[in-house]
Amino acid sequence: MKIISKVLVDTCFLIELAGKDKECHQNALDYFQYFNENNIEYYLSPIVVAEYWHNSLVADFPSTHFKHLTFNYVDGFQTGNIAKTLKEKNGINANGVDKHDIKDDYKLLAQLIVNNNIDCFITKDGKLIKNYVEPLFESFPALKNVLFIDIKSQPITSTFKPQTVIDFPE
Repeated sequence: MKIISKVLVDTCFLIELAGKDKECHQNALDYFQYFNENNIEYYLSPIVVAEYWHNSLVADFPSTHFKHLTFNYVDGFQTGNIAKTLKEKNGINANGVDKHDIKDDYKLLAQLIVNNNIDCFITKDGKLIKNYVEPLFESFPALKNVLFIDIKSQPITSTFKPQTVIDFPE
């Protein structure tokens, strides 16, 4: 099991965490509690803040609970590299050649590459992991050091096993 200390949260994770009626609310809550109990720092990207704008991010999640990332030139450059790599490897191209082809998911992945001290990414978007992350491992080895958690298919018990008690001889 990989030991983690810093997690980048995806928008869909926050939506599930905030919505008591959401499909994966309990899984999101379990992970959130685990992070708190184990002093794991969680990070918010400005990309997630922008996606979550229609909800009350500050009311749902006081900003004191999250470390804040910036999105800068280097992140933007890596985002372009990700888009180019996915287009070359898998023919993934959203709609053509305009600025809307750069997905927010690419921007979050770029932040994981640039901020290589973040060792976990939590989402409810399993397609992001399958369609974007896995094809990028070869070109962006830094992503191999990140634990990707899909709360829809990975309840906390499948990711973090309870520690086994060992009886040592006296």
